[in-house]
Amino acid sequence: MPMPTDGDAKTALITGASNRTGIGCALARRMAAGGCNVVLTDLAGGPEVVEGIRRGSLGALEEIADELAEAHGVQALALPLDVSQEDSVQAALSVVGERFGRIDALFNNAGTVFGAPSPLHEYDLEAWQKTLDVNLTGVLRVTRAAVPLMRGAPSSIVNPSSRAG
Repeated sequence: MPMPTDGDAKTALITGASNRTGIGCALARRMAAGGCNVVLTDLAGGPEVVEGIRRGSLGALEEIADELAEAHGVQALALPLDVSQEDSVQAALSVVGERFGRIDALFNNAGTVFGAPSPLHEYDLEAWQKTLDVNLTGVLRVTRAAVPLMRGAPSSIVNPSSRAG
């Protein structure tokens, strides 16, 4: 059974939210300031770079969530989520469903670029495939898992992108 939310509060799920100066964290701040409950997700293996991806720590993500909850009186939840792994997506969305019952806004913000910068005709094909797995297939994985939690009421899906992922 989902935990009750405050009144008619909406719930926003944001991937790629652990960088305090990044778009995901800014989205979370804005949604919380508007009264939305927020679910902040990101890779959470520790503050390191693995295979070219900056991993945030779950502790840092939890600090951001705690700050948002305290500052705006909303529920804020930090979850580890690797959008390139189906089991990670399913586990995170299961927690969201149990906790909030639904998702009103999904921001597929997680993104990266693998491989060294190079001209397209020299770009490493394995790095290209890894990049697509996060930036494109990851969006599909999360969206497919989120849609059942978005049915029955107006909801939004936003898929930002940039040259950096």
